Amino acid sequence: MSPIYGAIFLWLIATILWWSGWKEEAAEDLPQWAVGLFLAGWPLTLLARLDIPAVTVNGAWAWTFLSIAAMACRMVPNRRWAAVALGLLLASIAIVVGRLLLIPNGLSYQLSPWVISIALGCLTAMLFRSAAEQLLAISVSLLLSEAALSLTQAAADLPSELRSLQGLEKWWLTLFCARLWTLAVRRLSEQTRRRTIRINGRKGGYRS
Repeated sequence: MSPIYGAIFLWLIATILWWSGWKEEAAEDLPQWAVGLFLAGWPLTLLARLDIPAVTVNGAWAWTFLSIAAMACRMVPNRRWAAVALGLLLASIAIVVGRLLLIPNGLSYQLSPWVISIALGCLTAMLFRSAAEQLLAISVSLLLSEAALSLTQAAADLPSELRSLQGLEKWWLTLFCARLWTLAVRRLSEQTRRRTIRINGRKGGYRS
């Protein structure tokens, strides 16, 4: 599947979930109006292209990172730099794992971007729980890893615009995995807590 279709499909799922009542669960410490504005403007910027010398960048990348930069300015400095540090770590992991899975012919070559995105998303969710920190860490990691990938011989055969679209697909997939992991763990902990309270209440009733 073309990366542009994958990115649009993931954006569509995020938009449907957002406007169908998942605002509080998904946004957390992010302003809801800002998330809604980002989702509304993202497909419009997808049609634009930025021609930088020797590089063609999709407009959605610029829209995404401008939004992330504005969000980062609102964060507490300690949280911001911790997320940036995690982004550096994730970028290093993505580059190393990507090189290990880089087999010219085989299934792992086709699945490696998806495998890396899912793994990075889960790792981000384990280390950071807030949406803002996860967004910043994922964006930094993908920006650095894609920049490193563009300098390798393997990526030199691909047009810069296609690499940009692949990066957008990875960004959405990694973010989805991080948020789904966070919400799943939160729901599981809430259910476990409720069951513990019920069990303790029953024991207390029996003792009395």
